Amino acid sequence: MFEAEFAGKLPELRSREDYLTSCFFGALKYLPPNDGLFPLLNRSFNYRLGITLEKYLEIQGVELASFHEAQVHFWPRSSTYGEPDLVIIVQGTPGSFIIPVEVKYFSSKHGDKEEDQLTRYYKALGTVEGRKTFNIEAIREFTGDLLAFVYVTQFEAELEIEETLGVLESNGLSCAQDKFFHLRWQEMLKIIEAKLSKEHDAYRKAIYTDIRELMVFKNLLPFRQFSKLPSGLSAELLSQFPVFLYLQDPEGGPFFNGFPEIPKSLRLEYGTSIYYGGT
Repeated sequence: MFEAEFAGKLPELRSREDYLTSCFFGALKYLPPNDGLFPLLNRSFNYRLGITLEKYLEIQGVELASFHEAQVHFWPRSSTYGEPDLVIIVQGTPGSFIIPVEVKYFSSKHGDKEEDQLTRYYKALGTVEGRKTFNIEAIREFTGDLLAFVYVTQFEAELEIEETLGVLESNGLSCAQDKFFHLRWQEMLKIIEAKLSKEHDAYRKAIYTDIRELMVFKNLLPFRQFSKLPSGLSAELLSQFPVFLYLQDPEGGPFFNGFPEIPKSLRLEYGTSIYYGGT
């Protein structure tokens, strides 16, 4: 399915998150939602509540597995609020719900305060009036509730989500704290691999395999272990000259500020290479 990129035919698209979104979620469309989309969404996590979406829905008396239909709309455009990556509409006996999904690869969310894109998309899809501004009829006519807002990233995103919730709360939308869930690509790979290991149907297995190969190719991998130390750099030597990373905590929150200078004894004997963990 993604052979052109694997063969190096599409170098200009390799870092494009829209392309990744299209490939990954486009492939999931060919699977029943209970075999692809729903297990992934269930694993997303709400930092304020400290629970997964699956647990949150259980408390609400809702189960994603009970929905037999999931419409996935890519990049629907609002005349007022912008263009979220995905809008999922689920329908079944429990009712009808809408799930916005914003996807990131290397970047973080765009905008801040009232221009924060997560804030805008929540306002757009959480109300009947906001949904009327979209160019997709199914969204314009949707009258159910917003079930969850899922933010997909490669990196940690709690601070980003907290910033968004702060803006929404200042607008009187404190209920938003129950709706924002974070899902990391690395967590999704674990789910895809588990599905692949248990799948016997050749066609479904081919889809899982393609999705997994895409994620591995994109290096969306969970940390497994550090690579082996170079032969000349012993663990005993590192214990004498440990290397720490610096964290600073300005008003904007903690951020990585680089490694300290390599001790002279290491630099002179082994050069200036920095060895870091791999998969």
